[in-house]
Amino acid sequence: MKRYANGKSLSISLFLAAILFSASVGPALAAEGASSSYTPGTYGEFSMNYAQPGVYVRENVVYVTGTVDNYPYQPGVEFNLDQTTWFNLLAITYVSEKKLLGGNYFCVANIPYGFSAEIDVDVEVLNQPFQSTEDRASGLGDIQVTPIGLMWHSGYFHFTLAENVVLKTGEYDANEAINMGRNYYSYETLFGMTWLHEKGGHEISFLAGYMLNEKNKDTDYRTGDEFHIDATVAQYFSESFGIGMVGYYYKQMTDDESPNLDLIDANNPFLGLPAADGYRSEGAGVGPALMWSPAKNFQIIAKWITEFGAENRFEGDWGFLSANIKF
Repeated sequence: MKRYANGKSLSISLFLAAILFSASVGPALAAEGASSSYTPGTYGEFSMNYAQPGVYVRENVVYVTGTVDNYPYQPGVEFNLDQTTWFNLLAITYVSEKKLLGGNYFCVANIPYGFSAEIDVDVEVLNQPFQSTEDRASGLGDIQVTPIGLMWHSGYFHFTLAENVVLKTGEYDANEAINMGRNYYSYETLFGMTWLHEKGGHEISFLAGYMLNEKNKDTDYRTGDEFHIDATVAQYFSESFGIGMVGYYYKQMTDDESPNLDLIDANNPFLGLPAADGYRSEGAGVGPALMWSPAKNFQIIAKWITEFGAENRFEGDWGFLSANIKF
């Protein structure tokens, strides 16, 4: 079997991380809004750390559903959240022939646009139903850029190291139940490795990231440091067709910081309710993936990820349909 990146480069618009909205129903929310600037499953990709020099343009249509229960808002007040979202993510990647420190330089821009984001909020006071509300939004999300990344190749092994920045470009209003942006900058260091046995068509890949978040000044809330790792196991049956399994694991490494969390911690025990404590979030997901290349330098990719084991964050399903072209 020929080397897959010759002529029919396998896919990569690298680092497709872009969250479109924050279910920011109040200031006391872990990994604020029960979500993150890390989008679950988007890093998990065919040949995720391997690309030929060139320009890649990738259109991604993403469908998201998820729920989170018993989310603290104020002392004695909890939320149950249910969200459904459709968004488009345009990813543009440039991989240079020039090398730095022995690796090919690359850069990425991810531009998200949410065309249908809906959330239902059920409010409970002292474990009793109180009221329900719903909201929806659309528009530009938080653009992410990777200004510098390096890609090294050694036989069957391919490595990447990159720095990703999340910008405050999405619309945000702390009084709204749902927003297109998160209202703070995030900085993420990424390292990944791909083992690609071109002759047998076997692949094992992973990409790990560590994200630092600034404070949301409108809510006086800072989401703790976040770690995630995405992985892919794939088998290619020809230069134009492959299947695989993709998955991710996410864990918040440090506590959220908020005066409102401190207030809940101090008062909930007197109300017979659990304290919010550091309120770190965690979750994982796994699902199938398919790659089909109907023409040279053009791929269609489909993925479906089902989440499980979520704590203090949304848990649901993510569906991806993507078209990628290399110039």
